[in-house]
Amino acid sequence: MRKTFAYFLGVFLVFTLGYLLLHPAFLLIADWLGPLFGSPLLVALMSAFLLFGDPLRFAVLSALWGGVALLGGLIIRRRVGAVATMVAVFLFFLSVLAASVLNIVQTVQAPELMGGQQSPLSLLPPFPKGMSLARLVEAPIIGRLIDPILGLVEAGRPEGARELVMGVVTPLLIDFAEKIVIICLAALVGAEVGRRVEDRFTPWSESLRIKLGGKPRPGLSSGVSAARRVVPLTILILILLSVGVSAVPPRAASRGGYFSENLIGFVDDDGGGYVAALFLDSDMSVGGFDMGSPEVEGLLATALVSQDSILDAIPDIEYMPKGFDIGSIQSLMPPTALVMVYVDVPPEVAEERAGVISSAFSDAFGIGLRQLIAFSPPLPEEGVEEMPQVSIVVYQSSDELGGMAEAYLNLFPVERGGLAEVMAEAHRNGRLTPEAIPGSPDGAVLFAGFINLATAGRYLPLEELDRLNVSRPILPSFDATLGFSGGVSYWESGVQSPPDAHSFDILRLFGVESPVSFSSEADFSNLILVAPNRTLEAGDEGPGRAIKLVTTAPLTDPQFGQMIQELARWITVTVMSPGSLLDPSHFRVDFSALLPLNVQVSKQVTPQATSTNGEVQVTVTVENSDDYPMENVVLDDGGTVLGYPTSVSVTSGSTRETWSALQPGESRTLTYTLRLGPGGVYTLRPATVQYVYEEETFSASSDPAEVRVSHPSALAFVIDGVAATWASTARALDTFTGGNGSILLMASTLAWVVVLAFMEYRGFRKWLSGE
Repeated sequence: MRKTFAYFLGVFLVFTLGYLLLHPAFLLIADWLGPLFGSPLLVALMSAFLLFGDPLRFAVLSALWGGVALLGGLIIRRRVGAVATMVAVFLFFLSVLAASVLNIVQTVQAPELMGGQQSPLSLLPPFPKGMSLARLVEAPIIGRLIDPILGLVEAGRPEGARELVMGVVTPLLIDFAEKIVIICLAALVGAEVGRRVEDRFTPWSESLRIKLGGKPRPGLSSGVSAARRVVPLTILILILLSVGVSAVPPRAASRGGYFSENLIGFVDDDGGGYVAALFLDSDMSVGGFDMGSPEVEGLLATALVSQDSILDAIPDIEYMPKGFDIGSIQSLMPPTALVMVYVDVPPEVAEERAGVISSAFSDAFGIGLRQLIAFSPPLPEEGVEEMPQVSIVVYQSSDELGGMAEAYLNLFPVERGGLAEVMAEAHRNGRLTPEAIPGSPDGAVLFAGFINLATAGRYLPLEELDRLNVSRPILPSFDATLGFSGGVSYWESGVQSPPDAHSFDILRLFGVESPVSFSSEADFSNLILVAPNRTLEAGDEGPGRAIKLVTTAPLTDPQFGQMIQELARWITVTVMSPGSLLDPSHFRVDFSALLPLNVQVSKQVTPQATSTNGEVQVTVTVENSDDYPMENVVLDDGGTVLGYPTSVSVTSGSTRETWSALQPGESRTLTYTLRLGPGGVYTLRPATVQYVYEEETFSASSDPAEVRVSHPSALAFVIDGVAATWASTARALDTFTGGNGSILLMASTLAWVVVLAFMEYRGFRKWLSGE
């Protein structure tokens, strides 16, 4: 009876505590895919975490299994019985995992989920906010498997199953075995303590036996409780399971002698504004790193990049599977990444050298960088002769752009004056970080790093530059390490539109009012503005763009002067001397183009949180905030259910509406009701409106909306998990029993219960007889 009680208590405790203590990264996965797979996904994630999570890294696993095994030992009080029972509890979750995975596979194969889709990517719902590659890498199991998987990628296609097993499965088996050891030790400790405290409960046990008509047991002896002895042992086990980390010291930096400043503004065909700054400075140093150290040998380039919503500015990629929301992929991208490229260096050597450089960037920016990948991309088999091996090492960090803008600014050459001062003032105005203040960009990226020109010179002969009609004097020499820093900002509506023309003004977007000049220390200074121009046609007359170039490049150089003369036929070129004061008009370009109207599309959901099978109301509003009417307006929000074919349904209203026109200042609203299924985060895709203006068709879209459906309580999770496991097992047995899987499973379960009840009855009779 004690073994049976301990077994079921152990299963219940592990099931409940495993759910409550599930790793946050797994909860993010459950939020993402839970609406598709429901409780089986949660059960599978929990079981995988309990079985294959690293107990040396996640102390909660050691505490959970050790605590449950200790309690089981205290109840059973027999060494072999305690160990066997607690190991049986552990192995039980293997069957739970298998049944849950089978249930997920059956769901994926269901016709109502596939819906005729050919690509599995089209089944994936959008990624919820908060999910990132950095968070997933830190997750149990996932992070542990990355290194061996990347090792297989670096080595090319595995030669056989043995390599795959050794590289991927072995770490999981080690973690699996470590928990069995913990369970055995804890069960033994519990049994020993239980044996010593057993006599404390003997009088109560004997009294109960006599009251039930049993016989007293002869030869009883009292014992002394030794429960307190288990505390130091448990603490000792937890200490032995802890892991330490070490840091790599930084190096010193070198100096050079080249500096250039570049500021580029660009307007796309939809009126979006982009401003990019690039500073090349051989005097730049990162974290005191020594550019002449051995770690730089073979290094071609390294860059630390931090982004915030910049991927929103990238156009949709064609030829993606229908229904696949590529826009949500940006949530997976780490907010900060460090990329290092080595040439003619093996990946393992590049990985060692990159670690020192990573430490320098970590110290300079005050962030934690974790290696994500180190590999060599495959070389083309044909068409390239004697191409050197390229090794790429990538680190990632969860630190965000907003907290790192100041560190990036410290690397901008502000002390040299010039265009760097524009970036400094923009930073003070909050125009480098999205959503910092009104007028901040909708997306931004900041970057810093360096290029090893000595390495580049070995693989890019100077003679090749002559073919590009670019003179060597305008480029730095190929014998130094060149630092670079800068950023890109994006405004969805980056253009001012007076009645007769459009205007793109960098100083207005950056909120800069003070006078600006080129740096007197710059070898070259360039300011470039590009905007669409309706008065120009692509072809012989020009590229259909209004382009302005303000530069300090030497026109006395024959090759460069000839290139400028050719450009001057269809762009405005202004040549100035270093240190010259710039007019505000140099930062502005006026142009004529047919741009989209100022149309606002908003999408709101009420309530934003509900329970399973709850209903929410979706409200989509289209407002014409421009001075011109919209015609043939079509609002379509049918994509809101994409990714959730079995868990989202429209219960009232319509997701599509049309209007003949929306006059300036007018708005229209579309309302409908959705019923949501299992727990998780439902990311409802943007609503899209199409309209006609000046006989051309334009579109605008809203932001996505999220609704959280609560996951079940611990008790409901256990019940749902058992029910789902039973159902998937029955469906699996249907294949072998001609559809009688449920009957067979019920019959075998009933037989097991009868046998167990008979054994417990025999044990109870023996206890009454005093045996």
